[in-house]
Amino acid sequence: MDRHYTYQFVKECEVLEKEYQYFMPNFVEFNCTDIETNKLLMEQNGVQFPFICKPTVAHGSSQCHQMAIIFNEKGLKDVEPPCVAQTFINHNAVLYKIFVIGKKHFVVPRPSLKNFFAGNYKTIHFDSACVSKPHSCTFLNMLDEDDMYNSPKVEPDMDCLENLARGLQGKLGLDLIGVDVIIENKTGRYAVVDINAFPGYENGIDDLYGCLLTVFLETLERHRGRSDQESVLISHNRSVSNSVPTLTGSSERPVIPGDKSLLSDVTRMNEKLYSFHLNDGCDCSLKKEASENKDQFFLCNHLYTETCQNDSRTAVNDSSVWNEMLIEENNTTNTSSRPCRHSTWSVD
Repeated sequence: MDRHYTYQFVKECEVLEKEYQYFMPNFVEFNCTDIETNKLLMEQNGVQFPFICKPTVAHGSSQCHQMAIIFNEKGLKDVEPPCVAQTFINHNAVLYKIFVIGKKHFVVPRPSLKNFFAGNYKTIHFDSACVSKPHSCTFLNMLDEDDMYNSPKVEPDMDCLENLARGLQGKLGLDLIGVDVIIENKTGRYAVVDINAFPGYENGIDDLYGCLLTVFLETLERHRGRSDQESVLISHNRSVSNSVPTLTGSSERPVIPGDKSLLSDVTRMNEKLYSFHLNDGCDCSLKKEASENKDQFFLCNHLYTETCQNDSRTAVNDSSVWNEMLIEENNTTNTSSRPCRHSTWSVD
């Protein structure tokens, strides 16, 4: 997932362009280490010191969390391209993570970077996942004494966060996203500082498996609701594609309704996920939830995959990819000591 491309796409979202209370801090991509070139890019894109230097790759690797705070021109020597430089916004060390699951949205407060200002300081390298862990307490996310008394805490307006989440979800067209939002100290405006497709979800989310099940079933209904004309077109395209050799010279196996091989692959992937939740270091509540929801979760995927097999090869592949991502995310997400304080609402 390309962080720079995602930022550009999100910045064009109508809710950010037309409503003053929302914004995305200025950013630019660095593709070289030349200081003069990067200074010019910063000037052209309105990026100011201090800024956060983030890897361009935003997903699927531990390296995507390795970031730096750069305070001055001397610090530009610490740039490690390709990366995205984003103006740092002071926000009293509180980050609000919005988790979107279909038509439901959840807000979870997390620790974040304390207030920083431009100056003659050395570059600070840090792991963003560690700084924003639940209950994390480091010198990076603890407010200085002056800030504790002179910067009043601002509580988020849940209606504003709901409006923002709906707008971003509409722009991205995704059912599963995570949005990192902070509140600017001086203005009280909401800044979108990061966004992820299929984030690691929190233990504090009510009925996580039920929410995922609902997304599956809604997708199932959308497939079943296709018109007869669309079904005829899909069948025609499938028959044509099955007769055309691939680049390697072989023909792909046709997708036959009732064929269980792909379904078995998806089920096995879910068994891995279930096993992870039940055995690999999760807290008691997650183990209990996984055990109680096993049959429900597998049945949902059975229905979803079977329907996809009767619709199109693409849908089947999407189902497999979705499950592979699910396993990867849950195997790479720290499941210990997660917060339970959150807010939630449903989209009508």
